[in-house]
Parts: sequence; structure tokens; C-alpha cells
Amino acid sequence: MSRVATARNGAERRLTGRTLWMTHLTVLHRVPISVWPHLILAVLCVPCLGVEAEVIGKATVTVDSAPIKDRDRVLATAKKGEVLDVVQVSGDWYQVNPTTGWVHRSQVRFGPVSRPGGDEAMVPAAPLGAREIAKRVSPSVVLLVMEDSNGQPLAMGSGFVIKDGIVATNLHVVEGASRGYAKLADWTDKFIVSGTVATDAAQDIVLLAVENLKAPALTLGDSKQVAVGDAVYAVGNPRGLEGTFSAGIISSIRKVGDDTLLQITAPISPGSSGGPVVNSKGEVIGIAVGTIEGGQNLNFVIPSVFLSALISQQGQVRPLGAARQSERTDDRIWNRLFEIFRKGAEGGNIDAMNNLGGMYDSGLGVAKDEREAVSWYRKAAEGGHTGAMFNLGVMYYTGRGVAKDERETVSWFRKAAEGGNTGAMYNLGVMYDAGRGVAKDEREAVSWYRKAAEGGHTGAMSNLGVMLYAEGRGVAKDEREAVSWFRKAAEGGNTNAMCGLGVMYGAGRGVVKDEREAVSWYRMAAEGGNATAMFHLGVMYEVKDEREAVSWYRKAAEGGHTGAMFNLGCMYASGRGVVKDDIEAYAWFSTASAFGQQAASKFRDHVEQRLTTQARLIAQERSRVLFEQISRRAKK
Repeated sequence: MSRVATARNGAERRLTGRTLWMTHLTVLHRVPISVWPHLILAVLCVPCLGVEAEVIGKATVTVDSAPIKDRDRVLATAKKGEVLDVVQVSGDWYQVNPTTGWVHRSQVRFGPVSRPGGDEAMVPAAPLGAREIAKRVSPSVVLLVMEDSNGQPLAMGSGFVIKDGIVATNLHVVEGASRGYAKLADWTDKFIVSGTVATDAAQDIVLLAVENLKAPALTLGDSKQVAVGDAVYAVGNPRGLEGTFSAGIISSIRKVGDDTLLQITAPISPGSSGGPVVNSKGEVIGIAVGTIEGGQNLNFVIPSVFLSALISQQGQVRPLGAARQSERTDDRIWNRLFEIFRKGAEGGNIDAMNNLGGMYDSGLGVAKDEREAVSWYRKAAEGGHTGAMFNLGVMYYTGRGVAKDERETVSWFRKAAEGGNTGAMYNLGVMYDAGRGVAKDEREAVSWYRKAAEGGHTGAMSNLGVMLYAEGRGVAKDEREAVSWFRKAAEGGNTNAMCGLGVMYGAGRGVVKDEREAVSWYRMAAEGGNATAMFHLGVMYEVKDEREAVSWYRKAAEGGHTGAMFNLGCMYASGRGVVKDDIEAYAWFSTASAFGQQAASKFRDHVEQRLTTQARLIAQERSRVLFEQISRRAKK
């Protein structure tokens, strides 16, 4: 069997169940169970509670049991075939009467109300799918690399084009820089940042003049019209992974002193600051500014209304060094948020208690203190906060701030799940599937995954496809059903499911074989930062465009994919798609081996025989640097 075929089959096995992803509905953060260093901390989103309103449509329940929710609390359950009155559409959720709770679009079939004369009620236009939004927005997003006066990297962030040659981003991304450049995803060209044309230090926004940059300008939306529960999408370059795309909802609209911030569940990782956050129409409703890493849905966005005002104030180009802030905006935000949460927690607000735990856990706005974080999570949990119960399960699993105890982990996840927390349902599925803290039981895992999936949890949908129907573990094997679950999860923005669809289309499993469709899904997943999808693209391009294959292997390898590291070593060793280089080949084989790729060490030893003593020393140093760079990125 050829190397490419072996790599393809190995990756396919990984996608069909050897890797399990931990994903909370409001977090979309993935952790492979092969390493599983920690679960996700989550602070619950708060859907907007509606008032009595005109019925604009009917929603017919298409699943056996559809929970109608307020926050993560289940208000009622609708049975299959039941028809619900819809009074509001917000992203992927329908608000229904008489409970005024919310039901996920994946569980119902929606139809508008017919009026006398045949006219239909005015229904908000159906939101664009995540796939279409990514296609529209990603070409306008840039990676910003800022440097000091000596040309040394100072900061990395994201920005987006508002017109030819003008990029919007956060002021803190460029603060202190003497020069820098912008780079479009999948482009090698570097566009020099010549200076600033407008600055709003109070809101941490700056407009940059970028030489010769031509890209589609993004349309600004009205951030004053957004509401809690609206679907949003964040595009940026976390840790330098260009063009990464994530989905979520608006979980809160907060007043921080004189400032207004949108809180979203779509992750904003290091390197994504300054990137656009768009609505379901692809319009910019804010600029990503920062996140509290301990609680992955504490992600904050500057409303676009401030950007609209700044655009009208553009002036002459000023040197980068002139951009200054009297106080770091991100520190100011965290300090004020901490005071808001502290006062709320001391007043008995369980949401504030949970958020305060997240701030102590992350060390933002206050000195990091995991024991104090556990204390506040426990107080919130005792008050009935299912997100805090979920977080306590995480803390017990990781042994952070409390003695590690997987049985206690399962106990807290179960309490949260019984309260309607879909992330906890999903994690219970993970625990039963892996036999952690409870006897291994694949049927029970299927049951919890299904409950979470019916609650709109895309990670659970993906696992029903990957772990279960594609392999027949805990349920009868059914590849068509696997494709169905992949598709539902992919439509919700789950990149692992997109990758799974690529596998199914590429192999003709559960669907007619279609390599173009496979490439399309892989590319969509890759744009969302999925290293396995990048690897698959490398495999598919290798037979027709070796340079493109090398490009995708490199991206996947830098994202930690050991198969891509190995294949990149092979490309350098044979001079395919790149100039032959035994030192680079040795370095990539060595790095792959260090990360556990078993075959890589033999190939490394073979290449080593061709190296001189001096070249061997250079190759070993290159290997060390590669390993440290990839390890550092993985820790972030």
C-alpha cells in the first residue's frame, strides 16, 4: 500500500471514532480524548425571554421529544407531531408559546402562518448557513503581524477590510508597534501597514492604512438591533491559524461602566482579537476584543456602532507609533467586569457567582485562585445553576482547586444534565463511552449523546455520526444515519462533523461518492481550524498539485496533526512539491515521532544516515525548535 493510501486510511479511522471531541453547545471547544487534559468550563448563555407577541409561524416537532428551554432550564417538552406557535425567530432558535421558551430549529419543521386572502405573516429571512457565511466573510479577514523597531514580532491579531486599503482591528493589537504587515488567508503576499487613519482609544478600535490591499469590504450591521440568543459567527486567526471560523450566539449584552459589550459563545482565542463578528446575514455587528479563557463562553465583542462612528472620522495617515492607550483596554474591561460579577454574587445572583468563579479560574480581573473558583462554582450550583454544576464536574475531573475525582465528576455532570444542561449530557456520554468514573456502557453513551443532540448540541450530533452509526457501537450501524447526523452538526458549525462529511463523500459511505463535495467539506472544516481536514486536503491534493499538498500538510502539522508531520517529512525527503531538504525531512520526522507517530522514527533514522555530522546537529536543533513551537501552540 502506498504512503498516501496508508495516511488516508489512518486518518479515516480517526474520524470514524478513534477521536472523541469534548464540545459544549455554547463553547464549541474541542479536546481529543486521546490526550483529554481537561474538559471545558462553561458559563451558561442566557436566551432572551420574549413577551406575548403575534404568532408568525407554526413549528411542527420532528423528533421524539423536543425540550423547550429558558437558559439551560427545560420549561416543557413537546412530542413528535405537536404543533407549536412561533412568536420570534432568532438565529437557530424559535421562541414558542405558551411557555415563551425556545426550541432549536433542528427539532422542528417551520412554516409561516397563513392569513385571510392567502398572505403569509412577515417572517424574518432565513439565516444563511455557516458554510455560506464563511465563504462570504473569510476572504475579507486578515492576519496582522506587528513588529518592533528591530523587526522582531511584537503581537499577532486579526482585522477585516472595510474598504480597499483600510482595515479595522483592536487598538491593543497594534499598540507599541513600529511597523507591521497584513496577510490574507492562503496568500503568501504581505501587505505593509503604513499607519493609522482613525483611532478610538476608549473603545479599543483603530483603522489601519494597508498598502496595495484589495479585498471585498464587509458590510456593517446595526449592533443596536441584536438580541440575546441571536446567532453569531467569529472569524479570525487564533494562534496564527489563518481564516479560522467559529459559531455561537449572543449570550448577554453588558454595560461595563460607560461601555457596552456583547458577550458571545463563539470562541475568541489569542490571535483572533480584532476580527469581525457577524450576524446570520454576514453583516459585522462587532469586533472581537477578548476572552476569559477559564470559562470559554466569556467572549467579548465591541459593538459595531462604535466602528460606524469611527469610519466617519478618517483622516490622514499617522505613523503606527502614534497609536497609544492610557490604560490597557482589556485590563480595564476585566477589572470592571470583576466588580460587576462580585457585587452580583454577593447579592445572591447565581449567574454572577458562576461568572465570578470563571474569573478566579482564569486570573482575569483578579489574581488566579482555583480554590476560590471552586467555592463560587459550588455556591452557584447549590443555588441551582446548571452551568456551575457542569464547571464543578470539570474541576473535579482535572483536579483543579479540588482533589481529582472522576466519580464526583460524573455526579456533577449528572445533576447538570438532569437540569437540562446539554453540555453535561454530552460529557456524560463521553464518560460512559470511555468508562471514566463509571462502568463503560456504549448504549448509555448513545442515550446521553442523543439527548444532547436533540437539545441542539452539535458535538453530540457529530459523535452520533462518528462514534456510533458509522461504526455500529452502542447502536446498529447505519452510514446514512451517520451522514444525517454529520450534516446537522455541520450546519451548526461543527468542524469535526464537516470533516466527517468529507470522509463520507470521499469514500462513498452513506452517500454517493463525490470527491469535489468531499474537498468542499474539508475546506470548510479547515477554514474553521480543523487540522485533520487540512491533512485530508493535503492527501487529496497530493495526486494533482504537490505544492498545494505541502501547503496543507504544513498547516495541519503546525496545528499538531502527526500524520501531516510525517507526510511533510516524506515530501521534503523526496523533493515532491518542495525543494529536497534532508534537514527539514529529519526535523519533521523527528517531531512526528516525538508526538507519538510510530513509523516516523524509522524514516528519521534513514534520513539521518545521509546527513553529515554538522548537518545532523543543525537538524537536531531544528527538530527541537519545531517541537517547542507546536507544543507551545497546543498549550494555548
